[in-house]
Parts: sequence; structure tokens; C-alpha cells
Amino acid sequence: MKLAFLAVTAKGARLAVKLAQALPAAQVEVYAKHAEPEERELCLPLDSLAETVKLRFADCDGLVFFMALGIVVRMVGPLLADKRRDPAVVVVDDGSHFAISVLSGHIGGANELTQQVAEALEAVPVITTATDVAGAVAADVLAVKLGLKLEPFGEMKYINAALAAGKPVSFLLDETLPQAATWRERAAELGVDFQPLSAWQDGGECLVILSDCWQSNLTAHKAHVLYLRPPSLLVGMGCRKGASPELIEQAAQEALAAKGYSVASVASLGSAWLKAEEPGLRALAAAWKIPFICYEKESLAQAVKEYQLEQSNFVSQQIGVGNVCEAAAWLQNQYKQGELVIPKTKRGPVTVAVVRGGLSS
Repeated sequence: MKLAFLAVTAKGARLAVKLAQALPAAQVEVYAKHAEPEERELCLPLDSLAETVKLRFADCDGLVFFMALGIVVRMVGPLLADKRRDPAVVVVDDGSHFAISVLSGHIGGANELTQQVAEALEAVPVITTATDVAGAVAADVLAVKLGLKLEPFGEMKYINAALAAGKPVSFLLDETLPQAATWRERAAELGVDFQPLSAWQDGGECLVILSDCWQSNLTAHKAHVLYLRPPSLLVGMGCRKGASPELIEQAAQEALAAKGYSVASVASLGSAWLKAEEPGLRALAAAWKIPFICYEKESLAQAVKEYQLEQSNFVSQQIGVGNVCEAAAWLQNQYKQGELVIPKTKRGPVTVAVVRGGLSS
């Protein structure tokens, strides 16, 4: 975790240095406007608070301010962009009486960071997010802890509001997911009990569903439905040289949508060694923020043999192995079990295949 500590007084600098030493696992930079000699050599100069905050806000996971809350609000206010990307912000007073979670309490991890800061400085943690006050596990906290994505993001506020108000929220697990039992166990450790999706009967105003696909039986349901998307879909692709990024992304989206799978659950993209620098494939991986993995001919050939994949004579003559997209999809799977849920699908100059399995956790 990359953190920046900022202090404007010598007392604040002393606390910042103490906190940095108490968090050895974090990558910390301490900035101080004033500091005593023993702390000064451990701090970077804070010539301009506004400029330093602007720079560190953009590239840090969290910022801890040792100063008045009002100053911090004025500094970070103009920098706010999206709660899914804004860093955690915590404020500590000069007397280290309180550690206050100010921004990105759940997704950004400010509430958890506040607890760590309070413990290290023997301060009182101040956390005001409604679900935490109510003693409930917020949906976005669960997503962060389990490494899941939220979809659609706008539904989260309704789900968390219901949890904070003590209203019933149904947590449902798609049992067809790879390693569904593991997801259930990990959620239970966090205090959330997932019920089988197959046993759910129409009713209730708020649903949280852990699944990599859209549930068609919920289309007429009037409740708020929030999906938690696991990284379970492994996409293999081949394409003609120079295929446009737009065509490549459209092909992948259409193949997934045709089977009801969500793009948010795509964990990685695979192809052949010859496509390592293919602009359209690299652009897709960048847009979807997933790894792009290219496999050598020998690995692809081994996958063809192991999974008894059909081969194209034309492709085999061109590159020496007759199946790229299905073989690349299977090679990404690091679980013992998996399923080829989308066999080789040709869409113009692009071929797509998808294995439902997953990367190692």
C-alpha cells in the first residue's frame, strides 16, 4: 500500500514519523512543513501543501493528514473524482486524540486504515459510514475483501442504505461458479451468509448476487439487484493482423453477451505468441484492465492435445498449431476444474473462446 503522510507542525511531524515506523509493510512518504531535528531527516519538505496533496492524491492509495479537518476538506475537495478511484483519506489531530476516516471509507480502505492509525497512535477511531455504525458488512467492503467487482455500481447505495437501516437484504450465491464453496466460506469469515441462488424465491426488495452472469429470471423483479462479479472468465482470442480495436472489443462483448456472461468477470486475455504486440488485443486488455498473456506454439499445441480441441488446417499451416483462442483460454485456467462455456466463435476477423475457471487466488 502506497501512503503519504502530511504534517504542518512539528508535533504532527513527530506523529507522522511514529506512524510510518509502525507500518513497515506500507510504502510511506512523510512530508513536513516544520519538524524537530530528529524527525527532519526522515521527512520530505512540504513547501506547498496544495501542490503536494494534488500530486500524491493522484498516485497514492491513501493519505494521512496531521492537521485540522477543515484544511483537509479544502485541499481534497477540488480533487474528488470517483469513489471507486479516490484514495483513502484519514485525518489525525495534533494531540493524536482522534483518527478520522474522511474519504473512501469502504472501497478505498479509509475505515480500515483509520483503525490501523488509531491503534498505532493510541487514538480514538472515528468512523461515520452508516453500515459500520449499524454493525453491518457493506456490499462494497465485501467486494474489496473478496476481490470482486460491483455491477451495476449505482445499485450499491440502495443496498448499503437498506443494510444500514436494518432492512432485509438477500445475499445469493450462484452455485455453478467455479469454487463456489470457497466463495461461501470466505464470505462467512467476513460475517456474510450467502444462500443458494437456486433456492431463492421471488420476494424481497434488495438482492446481492455473487455470479459471473446475468440472471434472466430476475428481469421482471422490481427489487434493487447488485451483482458481485468474481474473476472467473478467461478469454482466448485470435485475429487477423491489424484488426481494429473496435472490432476486437465488439467481438468479445458480443460473444459474452450471447451467453449471458458479464465483462466484469473477465479475469484475463490470452492469445498466441505472434500476437504479443497486436495493437487491438493490447488495447482490449488495457481497456478492460486485465492481463494480456501470450503463449508459445509448444504450449498451445499441448493444450490442443490435452483438451482434444478441433484444429483449423489453414491456421495450422500458417503458424504451426491449429487452434489459438480455445487453447489460450484453457492455458489461463489455474483451477483444477474448468469448462469451455464459449467454444471458438468467429466474428469477422476475430475468433473468441471463453473458459469458465479462474486464476489462482
